Amino acid sequence: MSGARILVLDLGSSAAKAVLFDLDGGTLAQAEAAYPTASPQPGWFEQSPDDWAAAAARAIGGLGSLAGVALLALCGTMQNLLPMAADGRALAPAMLYSDGRAVGRFAAFAAAMAAIGAAERLGNSIEPLTTAAKLDWLRAERPPVFAAAATLHAGAKDVLAYYLTGVHATDATAASTTGLMALATRDWDAAILDRLGIARAALPAILPAEAVIGSVSAAAARRFGLPAGLPVVNGSGDAGAATLGAGTAAPGAAHVHLGTTGWVARSVAAAWPRPARAIYTLAHPWPGQLIEIAPILSAGDAVAWAGAVLAADGDDPPPATLPLFLPYLKGERGPFHDPQVRGAFLGLDRSHGPAALRRAVKQGVALAIRHNIAALGGIDSPLVALGGGAADAAWLQTLADISGFAVTAAAAPVAATALGAGMVGARAMGRAMTPPPPTRRFEPHGDHAALYRRYVAASDMLRAFARQDVVA
Repeated sequence: MSGARILVLDLGSSAAKAVLFDLDGGTLAQAEAAYPTASPQPGWFEQSPDDWAAAAARAIGGLGSLAGVALLALCGTMQNLLPMAADGRALAPAMLYSDGRAVGRFAAFAAAMAAIGAAERLGNSIEPLTTAAKLDWLRAERPPVFAAAATLHAGAKDVLAYYLTGVHATDATAASTTGLMALATRDWDAAILDRLGIARAALPAILPAEAVIGSVSAAAARRFGLPAGLPVVNGSGDAGAATLGAGTAAPGAAHVHLGTTGWVARSVAAAWPRPARAIYTLAHPWPGQLIEIAPILSAGDAVAWAGAVLAADGDDPPPATLPLFLPYLKGERGPFHDPQVRGAFLGLDRSHGPAALRRAVKQGVALAIRHNIAALGGIDSPLVALGGGAADAAWLQTLADISGFAVTAAAAPVAATALGAGMVGARAMGRAMTPPPPTRRFEPHGDHAALYRRYVAASDMLRAFARQDVVA
């Protein structure tokens, strides 16, 4: 087995990544292929599972030889909703984790969940972006689709697993984002299912991350360019895989993900009961542990937006001070959930050119990360940076300065989530794979407490403005 390889498929927010790892965690090859996101109405965000599959096939094709691949492990986005017919057809596009169409029904949904004490068993507060809230919307607004659904998937990688093996399965990390799983037992909650009119048989089995759920069928081998019979490992939802791939699986260790969306997460030992907090708690890929996570809807997406609308041929000279940017371009989830709030530049003056505004956007995301670290109750230093944004040294220095924590860049920041799935695959083989050490470290400089206080005050003001609570 010394020359064995592990293939990982990672279905991210905007692209499918295929990565080949050796058993020491070294990256041998990687490729990716993008897929689009549709927004048919404001606040609605959808993707096609056929696009996921097609992109996965293209990414696999970009790797070259698959000789020596011992198994396939999976990871991907969570908290979606894809209703499937009995024959495996998608009955509607996948509602993404960021899809807010259930907001209008949230008050009644939350009351129904409160009536059965759901939050205590879920380990999280009731909120409108969960798969459960999307299911409540589907039952009320699209009853024919709800009635025809034989299987309900929340994990993008679980849909791909079905296409590969014909088996419906998920992992505890992904299941804990649905609003349907009891966190302490890692099982679907019978009272919640009954209240929502969902049969347990309509949900995939919750299996250990390292479970081999099946093998690549002959039809899937042709569709994806894979060897028929290749074992498929359940893997983990993206936050769980990222926790492993960042090397932050131990209690207290934390990472920040700077992708299209973002999050700050730390591992903690499982303990019950859990107090209500303004963060989310997920099942860790390994038993006996949890992940506390504060998500950010616009991280790299805010930077990409700024690059598109504030393009300039050159950099304008740096002003004495930057404007304050709040990155709520699509609402926010952490450390508060508010789908109505929107972003803003504050303190603009004539000295601020496009480059200054772009720098302010990165500073604003760093301030949002500090806001979420505070909600977590602090972290152990250093903060490990993952995702495409971790390749930006200037941004990581800004993050260290603003947060007050040392920041290290993962050795392979874009592949770190896939590496976590590779570590799960290695565990399925009885092997221990460890992440390579970080390549760069950024120490914090300066005192930014006053700037952070301004950010929090501005955040409160924008939320009031969105509610039209501002007094003229």
